[in-house]
Amino acid sequence: MSDSDPGTLPSQQLCLKAVEHTTDAVYITDTDGTIEYVNSAFEELTGYEADEALGKTPRILKSGEHDDSFYDELWETITSGDRWEMEVVDETKRGDTVVFEQTISPITKPDGDIEKFVAIARDITERRQRKRDLERFKQIQARVLRHNLRNRLNIVKFHAEYCARHLDGEYAENAERVISVTNELESLTEKTRTVERFLDQELVPTTVTLDEELRTLVETYRDQFPAVSFTFDCPTACTIEEVPEITLVFRNLIDNAARHNHSNDPSVDVVVDTDESATTVTIRDNGPGIAEQERVAIERGTETALSHGTGLGLWLVSWILGKTTASLTFETGETGTEFVLRFPQTDGS
Repeated sequence: MSDSDPGTLPSQQLCLKAVEHTTDAVYITDTDGTIEYVNSAFEELTGYEADEALGKTPRILKSGEHDDSFYDELWETITSGDRWEMEVVDETKRGDTVVFEQTISPITKPDGDIEKFVAIARDITERRQRKRDLERFKQIQARVLRHNLRNRLNIVKFHAEYCARHLDGEYAENAERVISVTNELESLTEKTRTVERFLDQELVPTTVTLDEELRTLVETYRDQFPAVSFTFDCPTACTIEEVPEITLVFRNLIDNAARHNHSNDPSVDVVVDTDESATTVTIRDNGPGIAEQERVAIERGTETALSHGTGLGLWLVSWILGKTTASLTFETGETGTEFVLRFPQTDGS
């Protein structure tokens, strides 16, 4: 049926237009489950063109995630005349896994007999992933806070008690150590809050003025770490189309490069290069390198080794980059670490 069919009633034409313009996948089958109609969103979300899906059954989307009893219950429900609602993990023609919030309802004749089945499927893949990320973060947060807060607070208590007992020339030195530990705790707490805040929302790309953002960050950290020599090299003004949270990646990498650089003459270099294919940001330091257990957080994007604030920051870097078009490579050793972020050029860049 098309909206140009002279036999189609105006109300039916309106309904068909509405179905064709919805972002939810809609398909209709006969009572045997053979697909007779799919809308444009079905084609876009599943990768199957209408002529590929018509005459087939929804089994073409079967991912193997659900066992036979799952589909038996579905079929029993709708053939009994009831509506079925459930989350379904399907597989597209491209081989991608997609999670649908799906409703299947029977269409009945005037006498009550079932004539067709109509299915409406909403893509909730990103929403489900955000939920999983948030749940995983809560586990990470508990582990990190238990380890770090307990240990750091013990240090704070120890040095505070020490200073109380020894009010002499060593007081200033120990006070500085207390301040340093307090700063670490503040940084860690801020990172956990940042992760929790962004895991619970959708990241939407926008225009990021790269040279201004990086210049501001370098100036901020130059003031915060006066003993560190910072250089910033960006030959021309440039923008990228990315999620605004990409600045947190730069912030964490520059912060780590400065905060954990204990060389005699610490330095951090931030360099921006751009050509026809990509914009590249290099963040380089001459510090001691990244510990093996912390590398796991950024190489694998896992939280198993997150027992320190550095690991949490690097995990956040990995997580945000997973939501972008950027790629990250790095080299680390006893003479320093170099991170290279590559942003492919887009029409808006």
